[in-house]
Amino acid sequence: MKTSYVANRVEEMARTLMLYKKQYYAGKPTVSDAVYDKLEQEIRAVSPNHPVLKYVGAAPSTGAPKASHEQPMLSLAKTYKVDELHTWMGEEAIIGTPKVDGNSLSLIYEKGVLKIAKTRGDGRIGEDVTDKVFWIADCIPHLPKDISIEVRGEVYCSQHKFALLVDEMLERGLERPNNPRNIVAGLLGRKVHIDLCRFFNFFAFEVIGAEGLKTEVEKFDFLAKLGFVVLDHRLLKKPKEVEGYLEEIKQWMDDDEVAYDGAVFSYNSLALQQRLGNTSHHPRFKMSFKWQGLTAQSKLKRIDWFPSRLGIITPVAVIEGVALSGATITNVTLHNAEHVKAYNLKAGDVIEIVRSGEVIPKFMQVIESAKGEYKWPEKCPSCGTELIFDGVRLKC
Repeated sequence: MKTSYVANRVEEMARTLMLYKKQYYAGKPTVSDAVYDKLEQEIRAVSPNHPVLKYVGAAPSTGAPKASHEQPMLSLAKTYKVDELHTWMGEEAIIGTPKVDGNSLSLIYEKGVLKIAKTRGDGRIGEDVTDKVFWIADCIPHLPKDISIEVRGEVYCSQHKFALLVDEMLERGLERPNNPRNIVAGLLGRKVHIDLCRFFNFFAFEVIGAEGLKTEVEKFDFLAKLGFVVLDHRLLKKPKEVEGYLEEIKQWMDDDEVAYDGAVFSYNSLALQQRLGNTSHHPRFKMSFKWQGLTAQSKLKRIDWFPSRLGIITPVAVIEGVALSGATITNVTLHNAEHVKAYNLKAGDVIEIVRSGEVIPKFMQVIESAKGEYKWPEKCPSCGTELIFDGVRLKC
């Protein structure tokens, strides 16, 4: 009876996880990353070889033309423990990069000309989004060399461009997007308003088919020379260096412009990568790292504004107390006035927050929006002078 109960419970959790996977890759997640990761860990603890754990992405469903991947776009092995990362590293030199919270993309070039752009989809079959990609400035239509290669990377929307995109969408009578990652997936899957993809950017991190490369470092150099924007990458030779790099990424995660949700590490030697190969789920020569239990949800009570010596008024969200990373969080940074405007933040909203180690907690997205509009302050809370918008900031 107990065995039957456990088996039934695992299958129930697996069905739920599959639903979450499909929602996530469609750009319409209904739970936070923390909830998703916790469920995945629970299944792995009881049934480590369950098929749902090997499932990559989600089958294309937007109606766009399907496009297969000659080499599968696999997922990544994941760890939350630094010592596990050290064990995987061994004595090998590795390359570290921040993990961008965006959407994976494959660009196929023939004799230097972009022929097709594909989403990851389920890892084997994605969707042809070439028409949208031509609007993304970082996706180069013509390479400076007459070569045939595949370039892979991540499409993302920075916070500044997200605010501009929100204004544009509302002017067109479109629904307000919840967060940058979801709108990237949503617009890449649409047949209309494809010009809105001009608000996106692209980080290149992989090249397939290039000759003469021997290391990951050489890959990044090669991509940069072609004109692609590449991720920050660091050659790490000792475990101590890995810990230092993770601390740097923690600080970058507090940067408002690009959303990072962890780190990715790869063995530097391409010969070693070739020998290790892949599982059906992930390459053995890569490992992602995330900080566990860093997100939570709470209700926004009010927004307080604090003036600086330069007259810049900074918003801070006062929320209902919530436990996160061993502390009770009641205040969350909102960065600037543009942030408040883009997300239409106001009292009563249920929001998701993130805390990376000891970094100040910050707002991630609106989970449930309250009715009404936010009433902006008219005068400086310190000197009483009239407030004005100066770019993304509110100033007195």
